[in-house]
Amino acid sequence: MMQFRRLVALTVLWLCFVAIASAFTVSARVSRTTVAIADSVSIAVELNDIPANAILTGPWQTGWRHPFVLLESGPVQAENAVARWSGIFAVVDTGNLAVPSFELLAVTGSDTQRAKTLPIPMEIRPTIRLQAGQGVDTLMAPNRPPKKIPPSVWEWLLWLGGPLALVAAGWGLHRYNAYRKSLLPPLPPPPPPPPESVALERLAQIREEAKWQLGDIKGFSSDLTDVLKEYLEHRFIPLAREMTTTELRDLSIACRLGENEHGLFVSLLSVSDEIKFAKGDMAAIRCLEAIQQAEHLVGTWGIKWRQEQEVARAAEMHPTDGSIPSQLLSELNLSESGQPSVPSESHSEQETATPRDYAVQREDWK
Repeated sequence: MMQFRRLVALTVLWLCFVAIASAFTVSARVSRTTVAIADSVSIAVELNDIPANAILTGPWQTGWRHPFVLLESGPVQAENAVARWSGIFAVVDTGNLAVPSFELLAVTGSDTQRAKTLPIPMEIRPTIRLQAGQGVDTLMAPNRPPKKIPPSVWEWLLWLGGPLALVAAGWGLHRYNAYRKSLLPPLPPPPPPPPESVALERLAQIREEAKWQLGDIKGFSSDLTDVLKEYLEHRFIPLAREMTTTELRDLSIACRLGENEHGLFVSLLSVSDEIKFAKGDMAAIRCLEAIQQAEHLVGTWGIKWRQEQEVARAAEMHPTDGSIPSQLLSELNLSESGQPSVPSESHSEQETATPRDYAVQREDWK
């Protein structure tokens, strides 16, 4: 008798162990725990450790107790001993309620396993009053038009003050830059071009105009002598354009502009006076030679003027005795008196350039 009791007890323990070992677990959750009456709420149920090929029974099949109403039920998705189900329900009563506990079954042949979900507390707030005979299907939230909220004072200040602040900042920056510029000294004007460049450009323009081809020999000679007089006025002889040929001849000797250059300059002035007052004429080839001679005069006088400037600067560097260093004299090709030195006979042909050679050289510079 004692052995029989032990056998029964062992059998019961073994059955309990098998039931516990084969039981599955279940959990449930909702999307919101605080809702208004008649609002839809999503619920999700998950089953773990379910036996293979088991037939499941749960809240998607069992009835829901008042005030919970199942509105939509999704399919049960089972994979790898895990099953999931989701649905949508509504609550038609107010107060602190709880989603009831659901019993789920997993049937495999003659074996049936059971599991229950825990109750889920919820807070249901009232929104509208249900009328008599109104079901859950006709329960809807009231259709209210959207309420337009007027802008606040701060929003008005932001919309109006923002652009005004940007304009004020730009105006202040402009005034600040103007103030800074007023503190700076004005830029000096650019230096004028040297008289040599101006004279050579005007001579080139006279060559391009070619007035002698149009029969205007008088205009050509006047333009040519005006260029030379204007150059002398800027460099050596003040008011040279208002002087006569005789006055210019005497002053060019006094200024020691060179014997060859003096004779060439006086010859051009004499020919110009003959054309203007004696109605003389000049051949086309002679006009071109006159332009070349004028270019030679401008180039030679420019070299002389630069040498005089160097001599003056050297004299300022030695104010005691007024002597000029011999090295500077050799570099400038000057004598001790500050005048251009006479080239030797062996180099006279090489260093002396004719007016035509100077014109060719100037064309090469271009």
